Amino acid sequence: MKPNLSATIPGERIIDSFGLERENPDRTVFLNDPDLMERFINASDTDISPYYYPKGPVIGFRKDMQGSIIVMIDDSQKVNRTVVYEIHNRISERGRTFNITNVPCKFVLTGIVHVEVPRDTVL
Repeated sequence: MKPNLSATIPGERIIDSFGLERENPDRTVFLNDPDLMERFINASDTDISPYYYPKGPVIGFRKDMQGSIIVMIDDSQKVNRTVVYEIHNRISERGRTFNITNVPCKFVLTGIVHVEVPRDTVL
């Protein structure tokens, strides 16, 4: 899957998104209650664990400052829409347990950080 360049935000390469409309009431719920959003992310983490690297393409799962969930996808792996929809469906199922019907979520291509600093290097 190639990134949707028309939806690119500086520093991010969004390949798909759901529920990001400003009028989405669930996005407002997350914005107004960051603790709820944190609990949601913690609960959802186990739901998407089968998709985590190295078995899958997910290398991160966090929140942004706009009330959205960010699913970080390893840019070295090929990801098709089916996998994105499977992951989003799991997130959505968890959302319903929190009374969130339209989870604001975006999938972003990003690389894995490889730190190669010798042990005797002083930072």
